[in-house]
Amino acid sequence: MQAKSTILWLLPAAFVLHDAEEAATMADWLARNGGRLPPALRSLFDGGEAAMLAAMAALFLLLVAGTAWATFSRGRAELLVYATLLGGFFVHGFGHLGQALLFGGYTPGVATALVVVIPASIALYARLRRMGLDRRTLLLTGAAGALLVGPGILLAWAIGRGFG
Repeated sequence: MQAKSTILWLLPAAFVLHDAEEAATMADWLARNGGRLPPALRSLFDGGEAAMLAAMAALFLLLVAGTAWATFSRGRAELLVYATLLGGFFVHGFGHLGQALLFGGYTPGVATALVVVIPASIALYARLRRMGLDRRTLLLTGAAGALLVGPGILLAWAIGRGFG
């Protein structure tokens, strides 16, 4: 396995850009479209903006911790954790595209999903391949990340509501 790379920090940087779009557009979008959400999803946003920002901060801290561990450690396990986090981030970008299709237009986060989340994730996957992770490993960690992203977001929102 090759030496670690600072490009891994693209993951939390991309997250910040993506969540900035969500933070800037969510309140107005919810005011116009919140009634179209199923009640269970609508309840996620009950904590207001403070809860949303706290949830985003919790996820950001997780990505920073995972990136720091992968960047500054020498083992393979750290890269596997990072690749799992990346898998969740990557799949979540496609979730934004699905939401936009479902609502028939703009949804918070879809613009940066297209121009930041998905391209940055592809670039990071290419770097992880050059760092020695094979396709099978990346598929497995990506699948794990895809399975964990939903519960992770729900947990972050639960944390956020504690601050909301």
